[in-house]
Amino acid sequence: MSIFITSDYSDLDKEIDRIERMPSRKMIASLDAVLDVGFAEVVANTDVITGSLKSSAKKDSGANAAKQQWEGSIQMGGPSAGVNNPVDYAIYEKARGGEHDFFKGLPGLHPAYIAAILKGLAGS
Repeated sequence: MSIFITSDYSDLDKEIDRIERMPSRKMIASLDAVLDVGFAEVVANTDVITGSLKSSAKKDSGANAAKQQWEGSIQMGGPSAGVNNPVDYAIYEKARGGEHDFFKGLPGLHPAYIAAILKGLAGS
């Protein structure tokens, strides 16, 4: 009498293949949505005297399939629609801290980025 035990890893292989194709469109959309919230918060937290610093705010994001990563950025300074163009003092304004630190709320978005990644992993 014999007992044969076999394993079928095909479903596991399919899941690994899916994860290797990350970030998915769903994950990118979720991460971009969190970046949009962060950008709106940065703009709202920018101290306004001339409007130059606020108008210099820019955001960018993109996915790199070869590196399997998503990158998002928020930039303050540089070309501006205000009277101070280009804005070269953003770093000093941020360094003043308190109400002048336009990036102060961004660490609070960490849980939202984690949720976006998990949402993206939940399905293709």
